[in-house]
Amino acid sequence: MGGGVVFAWNTLGMASVAMHARRLWTYIQTLPAGTQVMMVSVVISTICLDFAWSVAHVPRTEELWHLLWVPRHSWKRPWTVLTSLPCTISVMEMALHLCILPILAPALEQQWGMLELIRFSSVVGVVSRIVLFVLAYVLAGIQEVLTHKQYVLNVCYNGLYAVFIGFLVAYTQLWPDHVLAWPESYRYRDALMLVVGVSNIPILFGLYAPFLEMQVAWIVAWIYLRFYQPHGTGLWGDASSSFAFAKFFPTVIQPFLAPISRRVYHAASTLRVLPVAMDDDMDLELHVSGLAPTNPRAEAERHRTMALSALDPAAPELAAGAAPPAPAPSPLPHDTHV
Repeated sequence: MGGGVVFAWNTLGMASVAMHARRLWTYIQTLPAGTQVMMVSVVISTICLDFAWSVAHVPRTEELWHLLWVPRHSWKRPWTVLTSLPCTISVMEMALHLCILPILAPALEQQWGMLELIRFSSVVGVVSRIVLFVLAYVLAGIQEVLTHKQYVLNVCYNGLYAVFIGFLVAYTQLWPDHVLAWPESYRYRDALMLVVGVSNIPILFGLYAPFLEMQVAWIVAWIYLRFYQPHGTGLWGDASSSFAFAKFFPTVIQPFLAPISRRVYHAASTLRVLPVAMDDDMDLELHVSGLAPTNPRAEAERHRTMALSALDPAAPELAAGAAPPAPAPSPLPHDTHV
């Protein structure tokens, strides 16, 4: 009798799992192709990593440096800058990635297309790791002087956390005025800076991964979207005033950040790291050579288009109460009459 009950229970359990698996597969099939590719890459990379751990018979630590990214060893294994991005080291971490990707990625893929979504994710992930490599050695030098140890060089980084932060920066660019249902009255910019600000706390206690990478990633994503993202019309980036660097910070400190950002931009443009401005007196939020420039009429037209698009009932929703109201237009061409 007891065996029959157990058999029936196991059968019902397997049937329930199969039913949920079919529903999940049906849902995944409704997602855009680029989002599906990213989700599949997370699953496959995690399975490969788990298999490698099993074959190598080593503990689940940073010992598998040939797959995961560790600053101290990355110069000998440069491919880990890319291979470590979709890798997750636990079922919970993989589940977290598979929950976040279908929430954030589809709306961006609808705006940009599959290739640009993957290019943006790759650029933000790889460049963030490269910058983090330099930063890690700088911090290691400080740690060596203070504690005679270099903990920061042995930290293992993996996952798409830098890409997720980059997605929030992209949402700030495309839907700057959208108000979230939760946290109440927050915009995407506020949510982004809340995440960036809170991620500083673990760093103070020596928990560097993935929080130190997140500090780098949002700036890398902003630079790419601001100056380098191609739009297929001979225009690059987004020079709108609503996407200026100082706009990410509280209003009270924006006047103090403006001259700093101006000096940083002039230094970077002199070194040809960033595009050269058409006028030496122009700030980061004004016209930059090759970028889609902004002016009062263009900015007003941009916001008018967004407001009209908000009436479109077909606008994609990403999550209950938190979806962008409508797609944002591409950067506008320069109006020489204004």
